[in-house]
Amino acid sequence: MKKLVGVGAATLACALPAVVPAGAAAQSPLPALPVPPLPALPVPPDAIVDPNGLVTDPQGTVLGIVDALTGLLIPAAPAPPAGGGGPAPQPAPAPSRGATTTTTTTTTTTTSTTRRDTAAPRLTLRVARRTSARVARRKGIRVVARCSEACRLTLRLTKGRQYGALSRTLRAGRRTTLRVKLNSGARAVVARSRARRALTLRGQAVDAAGNRSPILRRSAIVGAGRR
Repeated sequence: MKKLVGVGAATLACALPAVVPAGAAAQSPLPALPVPPLPALPVPPDAIVDPNGLVTDPQGTVLGIVDALTGLLIPAAPAPPAGGGGPAPQPAPAPSRGATTTTTTTTTTTTSTTRRDTAAPRLTLRVARRTSARVARRKGIRVVARCSEACRLTLRLTKGRQYGALSRTLRAGRRTTLRVKLNSGARAVVARSRARRALTLRGQAVDAAGNRSPILRRSAIVGAGRR
């Protein structure tokens, strides 16, 4: 009799259809839908663009990347909404009495983006208006230069051709007195000259980022070598 009951129960279990719990069907993840591409936009004027093309706003929020072909901003995809179709988080079990609770501290590192230097240095030049032929031949032309930031200054003294040149590194905001000496050909011309000669001094400064100041022109008059 017991054998007949066992066989009947097994046959009934095979004949019944499989029942899926409603909770399991509700928790099954939905298939991901394709996200349409976001339209390209112009880069905002106050945005920060790093060398890799990443665009952020002044607060550090990522806006997207720059398209290398069009130069337009490709916006970043929006973050998925909190509490989506995934299963609800389960609350952590309460610690038992006497158990030691470990607190984990997460440190967030904020990476600051440095703005690129695009401002040209401000250069000022003062030249001695009149220099005697003797002083010009022995010491050159006296120049007082000042730059708003650390820069490399280049000076050229010309009159149809180059009479002298000088290159010097200047400190930020400091006045520096320089002497642009005449080359051998210019010294010979000044020594033989019977009249005053007006020379043109050109100066330009370049900072560490490669920004160039406007070329400044100053006039320097050298007295006659022979009278």
